[in-house]
Amino acid sequence: MISQNLWKFFFGAVLMHWGAPAGGKNVFENTSLTKIFGGKSRLAVPTEFIWLDDKDRYLSMQETLDWHGKSRGYQIVFAQNEVTLHARAGAGLCIVQKRDGKLLVIMTPKGDAVYNQINWLFGVINQVEFDHMCVSATSMFERKIEFPEKMILGQIGLVHPLV
Repeated sequence: MISQNLWKFFFGAVLMHWGAPAGGKNVFENTSLTKIFGGKSRLAVPTEFIWLDDKDRYLSMQETLDWHGKSRGYQIVFAQNEVTLHARAGAGLCIVQKRDGKLLVIMTPKGDAVYNQINWLFGVINQVEFDHMCVSATSMFERKIEFPEKMILGQIGLVHPLV
């Protein structure tokens, strides 16, 4: 069997921590997001929001995420939804560009085993010092999908772990 890599599923990812929403909207400013959205000034991107935690709670919903490129920074904006209502300050936020052009926003409680697994999948090794990280397409191409990666991808609904 030929070994696959994360490039089969994703172009890039940005991992960060959740902050408190302002006025019912969630706004995240981070120049690393340009790795996903490029130099576009504005986009509305179909997005799947996923909540995962150690208590086997899995929640998924479809929504649109707005990207705003601006002269002094870049930001994504999305309204509160069923998934974001589970998040507390410091929760894990992983924004991933899928190969089909859609986004995947994975949210997990900070310190949860699932939080650690998602971060590990995208290359965050030192969980304690982690602030935010941008994962390049090169890293995606180099990361081979073995059994642990299949298990995590199965949790977020992308592959069956036994395939």
